[in-house]
Amino acid sequence: MNQPNVLPAPGTGLSSIIKAEAKIAMPEVVDIFISEYETKLYDKKDLLQKGIAQIEKDLEMHNAVVLKSAKTKHLVGLKMPKMHLVSYLIKDPSLSWDSKQITINIGLHNVQPADTKDEDWGYGDKETGFDKAYKQDISENHLNAYEKMKAQKTELRENLQKTVSKIGDMSRKERQVKAQISKLRLEEQGMQDFVKNPEMLKLIKID
Repeated sequence: MNQPNVLPAPGTGLSSIIKAEAKIAMPEVVDIFISEYETKLYDKKDLLQKGIAQIEKDLEMHNAVVLKSAKTKHLVGLKMPKMHLVSYLIKDPSLSWDSKQITINIGLHNVQPADTKDEDWGYGDKETGFDKAYKQDISENHLNAYEKMKAQKTELRENLQKTVSKIGDMSRKERQVKAQISKLRLEEQGMQDFVKNPEMLKLIKID
């Protein structure tokens, strides 16, 4: 009955492992490291993408909160009885993080005033064409929260870009792994000085 292949005990030199009865070849050793490295990169890529997606959702929610904080009551429903006009909100407020302001657009409607109470005024079907934009500063707390999330998103995107770049350059990592294994084997054979040979180093010198 054939005995199962058994790897040498821990601490045995790399050269001995590769020459062991298990007959592990250099490409197989490299494949093990490259596969693990690649798996880690893809896991990191997925994690970063999820992080970016979550930050984008948080930013959308933050925008909604900031817009909801816009003060419009003092601008909407203002009545001018003598002119038969009443102010109204033309569209939902908008915000600009660059200018750090919320914009509120107000227009005027022609109305048919009631004979009794102002509250009973009814809107007419004519618009005056009047359009005025009012600006409100975004609060400091809202600005700080936005800048923090923006910085987090930038950092995640930069890390994602680096990770994707590494995934696309697996051949370089494979060469690095092979070189390191070869270096370790030379050192185990007492040939570490060969790695530091001046003539060899000249071949890889960068001017």
